[in-house]
Amino acid sequence: MAMTQENAQTLLSDTSSAKSIINRLKAPSPTIFRNIITIMIALGGLGIAILGVPATIQTFGVEFHLPSIVNQIASYMIVASVIGTFISKLTIDKEKVIEIANTNE
Repeated sequence: MAMTQENAQTLLSDTSSAKSIINRLKAPSPTIFRNIITIMIALGGLGIAILGVPATIQTFGVEFHLPSIVNQIASYMIVASVIGTFISKLTIDKEKVIEIANTNE
C-alpha cells in the first residue's frame, strides 16, 4: 500500500475527511514511530502468547490455568498494542509526503 502522488496531495489539502485517515495510514511514518509500531506489535504478540499458554498446555491433557491477574495484564498488553500501533501509524512524515506530492509536477 504505497502512497501515490494523488493521495499525498489530498492528504496535504484535506485533513477532515475519512479519506484523509485512510491516506494517513498509507503515508510514510517517521522513524521513531516506526520503531514504536514494532515494539507495540511485539507487545501484542507477547500478550497473545501468554493468553495462549493454557490452551496449548491443555492439549497435552494437563489441566493448567494462569492467575486471573496474568490474564488481565496480557489482555491490557494486547489492547495497548492495538491502540499504540494505530496512533503511531496515523503520524506522518510530512517531508516525505511533500516530496511524494511534488514528484512529476
